[in-house]
Amino acid sequence: MIDGEHNAVYESRKCVNMSRHPLDVNVLLDLLKQTATLSSISQYLRDKGLPSSTTSWESTIESRLKPAIKTGSITVLDLYNFLACTEEYGAQHIFLYSCDQHSAQDVSNVKHLKEVLSKVGLIEIFQNPRVVAMPSQPIVTEVRHSDDDERIVIKVVEKRIHMEFIGEEVHGTYVTKKYQKKVERAVNVACLHADGFLELRIASHKNSSKYANDLRAFWDIITQIITKDNFSEISLKSIKERFCSARATLHNEIRFSTSKMLNDFGTTLLVASGSQESDLMDDEGASSSLAVFSDHDAYCDSANIFFKCNHGQYPTADIHVLFGGEINEFAIPARCDQNNYQHVLKRIRSLNS
Repeated sequence: MIDGEHNAVYESRKCVNMSRHPLDVNVLLDLLKQTATLSSISQYLRDKGLPSSTTSWESTIESRLKPAIKTGSITVLDLYNFLACTEEYGAQHIFLYSCDQHSAQDVSNVKHLKEVLSKVGLIEIFQNPRVVAMPSQPIVTEVRHSDDDERIVIKVVEKRIHMEFIGEEVHGTYVTKKYQKKVERAVNVACLHADGFLELRIASHKNSSKYANDLRAFWDIITQIITKDNFSEISLKSIKERFCSARATLHNEIRFSTSKMLNDFGTTLLVASGSQESDLMDDEGASSSLAVFSDHDAYCDSANIFFKCNHGQYPTADIHVLFGGEINEFAIPARCDQNNYQHVLKRIRSLNS
């Protein structure tokens, strides 16, 4: 079942035509090296019936990918589709919004969408993505429409620069701290569903937990296609309340690592497990403390959880999810594949209803 669904995800992107934006294969391979993992590349090759053993990126590129490209076993479009599936999911802070279904259908109408893209000079990237490595300014690289579920996806690529502390030197009474400038490629994604549900996925920062400026800048770019005024934030209060009231019934599906609770007096109760592999529900004292505090009108302010691996079904691995920050925000700190992401998102929507 999982293999079939994986193939369906891959096939759904084959309608993309890149004839107007020819790609440099070396650029694609370099981006895959930055974004994908060796295990995901190995699985990808295995799914295509190709030699899949990997030991390093260099050997994988030279002895696996390049020969497959040369023989036509893998096309440039195949590489792009794999890159897209890799870079669009996980290692993100996700902000949820909604609009009425009628407005969403207006936006997703292909004729209307093409007219809007023509007006703003983006018609060339409709179903025809371009791949850029490090743009000097944030740039819309793709707008696509999914016929299967009437979704609109907008992708924006940007260059980020941050300073990484590498050490300090002492010279007499002076201390010099050294930082190294790091440049990285970030991919932000907007996905509007036919029912008016909107996800804004902002690539995670290395050294910041605040995303207000990133979110504002992303809205400024996509509002020419998706008008912000039509949307309202989706509060995740309900799912966080369920983490308190239904923690026991969710135990088979979710592992609770950290919970922070508040009450109207400003009192805070923070309970954390001994390790990420531990579950607060397995600690009777911790779970009892949370339950008692919750019974006295306390509420869940933030939570650190894992959707447990469900062998033979989704998710196929533990998926780490953080709830906190803005009322409509959650985060998935690590990369994950499309199917696992969509499963987690579906469960979040269901538990928040």
